[in-house]
Amino acid sequence: MPILQDELKLLQAKTNKIDEFKQEVDSLSFRLKNLEQLLAQLQSQQSLTLAAANFSAAVDFIDELDEDDMDDEPDEILTDFIT
Repeated sequence: MPILQDELKLLQAKTNKIDEFKQEVDSLSFRLKNLEQLLAQLQSQQSLTLAAANFSAAVDFIDELDEDDMDDEPDEILTDFIT
């Protein structure tokens, strides 16, 4: 009987250790999932910011072209594209 009790204690200790590892894995998985979501949000915000900046720059560029062409005389419009 003492051998069986020793074996039982050993198996219980191993089971407890496995349960500790499971809890740690669950905790790490939860943290990883949260970090992945945060990273995805940050990347999405960066993409939107970059797209907004590019759009704003394009609008400014088009506005400059329109302003330049409106002030020019008809013969100066051609030279704007050459130079």
